[in-house]
Amino acid sequence: GLHANTQIPKVIAQAKLFELTGDAWAGQVARFFWQTVTEHRCYATGGTSSFEYWRDLPDKLSWQRSSQDAENCCTHNLLKLTKLLWQQAPHGKYGDYYERALWNGILGTKSPHDPAAIMYFVPMQSGSFRYYGEGDNAYVCCSGTGIESFSKLGEFVYAHDAEGIWVNLFTPSEVDWAAKGVKLRQETKFPDEERTILTIATKQPQKFTLHVREPFWCRGAMRIAVNAETSALLPTTDGYAAL
Repeated sequence: GLHANTQIPKVIAQAKLFELTGDAWAGQVARFFWQTVTEHRCYATGGTSSFEYWRDLPDKLSWQRSSQDAENCCTHNLLKLTKLLWQQAPHGKYGDYYERALWNGILGTKSPHDPAAIMYFVPMQSGSFRYYGEGDNAYVCCSGTGIESFSKLGEFVYAHDAEGIWVNLFTPSEVDWAAKGVKLRQETKFPDEERTILTIATKQPQKFTLHVREPFWCRGAMRIAVNAETSALLPTTDGYAAL
């Protein structure tokens, strides 16, 4: 019964509060909220809400499909929350949701003809259609957050700590890990193909752990080849293969 996108930023604040102060209750709120929404209130695309609201109990989604469901702002803010929770405790489930919501709920929301024309809703209802707002005459909430989304496309692809680097998303890209003198280049045609090629370049030999997310859509064990030699390494319990 609550307006969905009013609640999500409140929980982003709880996640930040936990990060800054160690407040255990705030951290519990953020993790419980994320799990409830992404696992029980989201459509297959990763979007949530119908006419901007949560209109029933969790897991009752079919009848809530409408011409105005999966509000763009909700997806935008859920991605912010997902990134924060991943930073606090890296796990492949966060990457799985981020990938699903980014590809289905964000990438198609900007008009290819007018960069300021953004989609307000990404509806799931059968027979409905998706439309862009007028770039110079549509100032809904999703116009602002929608433009911001496209400044953040590279934000979650990689992450690192002092000991290793994580590959969270499969997208053509390159990252420069300056502290280690390591460059990591990724070549892939995902989602048109189910593989990626990671090429590492270093100024001098380096020792670190490369964590590669095992995506939820991978059936069976993920296969990894190092210098064309298939590795027997299995994904770890946090949803990543560690090399």
